[in-house]
Amino acid sequence: MSLSINDSSGLLDSDMRLFTERRFQFALSRFDSRIDGVEVTVTRTGKGQRAGKGQGIDQHECSVAIDIRRSEKVSLIEIDTDLKKCVVRAAERSGRAVGRSVERWHSQERHRPACASTNNV
Repeated sequence: MSLSINDSSGLLDSDMRLFTERRFQFALSRFDSRIDGVEVTVTRTGKGQRAGKGQGIDQHECSVAIDIRRSEKVSLIEIDTDLKKCVVRAAERSGRAVGRSVERWHSQERHRPACASTNNV
């Protein structure tokens, strides 16, 4: 599984980058053999809800795109004012979403006929 972390806004210092990498590796480790690649993008989304006299609250966005072998691509976005919480939730949701995707694929495979003959003699 290849993991790519995009941080064009410069929000992640080296410790936070390592934290992000570890959270996603842990959340997706049981599906490691099924995942081709994971792309995590961290950005600041500008101002969120107004807090008082014209002061806006910065929000962070963590978007994730996961390529899974023999299954559909999983994409999700998590938004939070706390960058660490945003990353943690995105990683946890990613693990659950990949699990559901793999289970749907297995379910479809079980319901397909083992051998479909097209030759009518």
